[in-house]
Amino acid sequence: MKVVLGSTSDDKKRIVKAALKSLGVKAVIEGVTVSSGISEQPLDKKTTICGAVNRAVEALKIKTDSDLAVGLEGGLDRVKDSGFFLVCAAAIYDKSGGIYLGTSRKIKLPKEVSEKIEEGAFFGTVIREYRKKVRKNKALFNLSDQLITRNVPFSEAIRNAYKSFKEGTLYQKF
Repeated sequence: MKVVLGSTSDDKKRIVKAALKSLGVKAVIEGVTVSSGISEQPLDKKTTICGAVNRAVEALKIKTDSDLAVGLEGGLDRVKDSGFFLVCAAAIYDKSGGIYLGTSRKIKLPKEVSEKIEEGAFFGTVIREYRKKVRKNKALFNLSDQLITRNVPFSEAIRNAYKSFKEGTLYQKF
């Protein structure tokens, strides 16, 4: 299967390939540069989903010979009185115009990180600073590493999107 990914990130290509392989899907993944059409730091789940959908749609416009397109977007979602959570979205777009959505579970950000984002700081910068600070605390270091790489939440979102695709559960039709 030929899959075009709306990103040229080698990490994201690896994550997509591994997630599909875990589902028994053999795929050749090609990444292309596209715009998400959203802010660099989405601060709600709806915007994060929109970014994933935009990436998938734009990717298939570029590589029309692909069987499917995948868009991935990581964002934050504020939960009242609880701070920010990381959420990842995956959109699969097929040639018939169907979009199939998957999201990850939300991962609560450390309070210190959440507060800095609330003040306007950029997540990528803040989480890397936090990781350096908690280097000796294995649990916090592992959490910060997961928040940086997003391997687990992106994989979960891809698997959920692919399940929707196989079941024919449309998110929307373009």
